[in-house]
Amino acid sequence: MTSELLLGRRLLEALVDPDASRAESDGVGIEFAELAARLGVEPGHTLPIETFDGMRSDDLSPSAWLYLLENRAKEEPEVPIPVLHDLFIEHSDPAVRFRLIRGALSQPQVRNVHLDTPIGSTLKELPNSFPRQQIEGLTELALEGDGPMREEAARALVEIALYLLQDGSYAALVLAAAAITPKEDWRREARRVVGATIRTLDFASHYAVPFREVPFEMFL
Repeated sequence: MTSELLLGRRLLEALVDPDASRAESDGVGIEFAELAARLGVEPGHTLPIETFDGMRSDDLSPSAWLYLLENRAKEEPEVPIPVLHDLFIEHSDPAVRFRLIRGALSQPQVRNVHLDTPIGSTLKELPNSFPRQQIEGLTELALEGDGPMREEAARALVEIALYLLQDGSYAALVLAAAAITPKEDWRREARRVVGATIRTLDFASHYAVPFREVPFEMFL
C-alpha cells in the first residue's frame, strides 16, 4: 500500500463509516480535507495515489474501495480489475455490485475510451473493463461447463445486464448490447430481460441507440 494511502487510511475508513454519527462524519471530513490540502490535492479529488499495485480487496473496506472507485480523477490510476472482481465475488448485496459495475465504467480513462466505441461492436472489440471481463468469464463458464454451470452463467448474465441497464451510460449500454447479441441459448433470458426494457423505448432515444444493431427479433 502506498505511503499516501497509509497516511489517509484511518480518515478514509472513518469518512465512509455508515455507523458514524453526523458530528463524527463532519469532524472526519474536515480532518480529511486538511490532510488532502497538505498533500496538494485539488478540491473534489481523493488522496493522491500513484499506484494500486500490490493492493488486495481486503486492504480497505468495501465502502472505502467504492469511495475511491467513484472519485477517480482523469490523471489518477484506475482501481485494478482483480480488486473489483474479488469485491464482486465477496459481496452479494446488489447495491454494492451495481456500484462496482457503474464505478468501473465511470473511471475517467475507461469512460473516455468507450466514447469512441462504435455501435454494434462485439464484446472483444470493446475496451477492456471489469464488466467486460465478467461477461467473458461467464461466456467461458457457459461454453465449457455442464448444465448447472450454464444455468449459473445465464443467471449471472441477467444480473449484470440489469446493472448495465440501470447504469444507462453509453459504455454500459454498448456492453449490454454486445453481451446479448451472440445467438447462444444460455443468453436467452438476458435477451428477454433487456428486450422488455428496450421495447418500451422510442428507438430514437439516447438509451436505445446502442441497441440499433441488435436484430429486433432477438428480443422476442
